[in-house]
This record gives sequence, structure tokens and C-alpha cells, in this order.
Amino acid sequence: MKLIAGRFGGHGLKTPSGHQTRPSTARTREALFGLIDARIYLE
Repeated sequence: MKLIAGRFGGHGLKTPSGHQTRPSTARTREALFGLIDARIYLE
């Protein structure tokens, strides 16, 4: 999985192997990490 936006855009994340995890859409990831980035910025 790769971050596509924000300060860490382009960096990869380690993900668990196996069939119990599924990839999410790029739009979902962008929204999630946008919220996290905004929260870190405000603190």
C-alpha cells in the first residue's frame, strides 16, 4: 500500500500478508490519511 497524498505521499506502508486483509480504493485511502494528516497538523 502506498500513500498518495499529503506530506508522506509516495511512501509505502507495510501490510499484513494473507487473505484476511483486502486493499481499499485509492479514494478511501486518500480520505483516511487526509483526516489523519489534518489531525496531526492541528495538534
